This record gives sequence, C-alpha cells and structure tokens, in this order.
Amino acid sequence: MQVWAHQRVLDGVYGVGRFRGVLVVGTETKAGTESLRVTEICLPDQWSVYQMFISQLRRVYYLDVPSRYAGLPHVFPYIQVKPLSAFFSEKEKLISPAAE
Repeated sequence: MQVWAHQRVLDGVYGVGRFRGVLVVGTETKAGTESLRVTEICLPDQWSVYQMFISQLRRVYYLDVPSRYAGLPHVFPYIQVKPLSAFFSEKEKLISPAAE
C-alpha cells in the first residue's frame, strides 16, 4: 500500500519518528465487473510485511474495522487498527513527542 511507501520516504528524508503515519480508511472494496457484487478486500499478511520491512504506521483507523484486521494489534508486528471514533480520545497522545 502506498501509505507505507510514503511513510518510508518521510522517514528517509526527515528521520524515523519525525512524522507519524496514520491511515484513515472508509472501506476497502471492489465491485465485480460481471457479477456486480461488492467484495471486501483485506490483506492482513501483506500489511504485516509492509509494517516490518517498509515502514511503520502508528495507527490505522476505519469507519468500520473489517474483522480480518481486528486481530492485527495482538500479533507481531502489532499494527494498531482501531475504529475512527478512537482517534478522538487518543489524538493528544498521538501528537505528543513521547507518543508510542
């Protein structure tokens, strides 16, 4: 996903930790051209590889967290996927210099 690559560029130019990547997603779906069915797209294994080898995002917020991503905060490399509503209670923590 491009967001990990963008974070990698920021880390390379300004130093790791200078900017914190936060992704906000409405949904990840695709529509079948023939069937016209809408399918949810989730790539938790690919996200884990990105998080380990490209860069690290601090948070991923979804309007409605897909069930396949719900377990990512509990397994290495610990991608913090949360509902968007959580942002409003933790925004101060995210912008503070000592944030995780």
